[in-house]
Amino acid sequence: MLKSKIIDILKTFSKAELKSFRDFVASPYHNSNKNVIKTLDQLRKYHPDYSSPNIKKEKLFAKLFPGKKFNDTVIRILLSDLLKLSEEFLSINSDYSESPVDYIRLLQELRDRNLDAVYKKNYKEALDSVKNYPSSRDKFFKMFELEVINVEYHLRKDKQLHISGNILNRAENLIYFMIIELIHNAQDIIINEKTYNVKYDHNILMDFIGNVDLFTFIKNLKPYRPKQYEILKLHYSLLEALTDESNEEKYDEFRKVYLINQEILSTDENNHFLNYLETCCLMRSKYNTAKYRLEVFFVYEHMLKTGAYSFHTNTMTAQRFKNILISAVNLKKIEWAEDFIIKYSPLVQKEYTESMYHYGLALVKFLKKDLLIV
Repeated sequence: MLKSKIIDILKTFSKAELKSFRDFVASPYHNSNKNVIKTLDQLRKYHPDYSSPNIKKEKLFAKLFPGKKFNDTVIRILLSDLLKLSEEFLSINSDYSESPVDYIRLLQELRDRNLDAVYKKNYKEALDSVKNYPSSRDKFFKMFELEVINVEYHLRKDKQLHISGNILNRAENLIYFMIIELIHNAQDIIINEKTYNVKYDHNILMDFIGNVDLFTFIKNLKPYRPKQYEILKLHYSLLEALTDESNEEKYDEFRKVYLINQEILSTDENNHFLNYLETCCLMRSKYNTAKYRLEVFFVYEHMLKTGAYSFHTNTMTAQRFKNILISAVNLKKIEWAEDFIIKYSPLVQKEYTESMYHYGLALVKFLKKDLLIV
């Protein structure tokens, strides 16, 4: 069987995506080599698993160039070209085809060509698009990018007076994005320090955060930027809960702020905060085992309820499956655990589905026999 990066990519395509990719490859704008199209046509016969022993370089060459002597270099070039096209296809075939990123490129072109009426129309559409962006972090950054272009557009027209508000919006959104991004990086550093005992000679990021009064800045946003206040407060409360692992009040505050805001968060954002709620529970379990066994189970129930147990996919990792199951077993929730195994073991990564199913049944069986589970 042929092993190639292009095969790995094609395996991830749905039937609809494969059809769109075929149209993409057949477009003269993207590709002028007909043999690349023929190569894709041969490969897609074996969709979706591409496991046939007939997928070999020699057989592929014979289909493409009947009667000619096999040339490995030719096949490698065709596969390489197809790989580059697949990467280009993936880069533009996102769920957000009208995303601010697309608008930004378009607005730059319209600005540079002095197409004022079309520019204004697309700028308004871009603002509407940003409002529906699922991630607060990305929303702030995209708004910053849009305002950078818009301010430049008006400066070229010598209309600075018209954009005084846009200049402030540009700065504000950069600040909101920066705070979230700094906190995200700080969270990663804290986890590395606690989990892997990583030592830093000089931690400039934590020095910076420690010397900036983020708490007061965020608190002062509440009267005039309530939405931004809630989002930034949520990120900051998470940072505090991670930083002081023995402090139950910090955890309780983070939990409270998350539950207040969970409905306005995207699935990925819910996943992010629930993951860190889990981490905070596990970190504190050595100080108060009974409380945080209940708490971490509460977190897992929320993950399942919201579908936020994984990023970007409906697949559950084997480790997440085990963690949830053991949490239920530790609390002697037999019926809950049995239902969980039946419902969620099929969602575990393919290579672990069967083993996790039997692992779960074994745990439940031991529990029914009143064996000690730790």
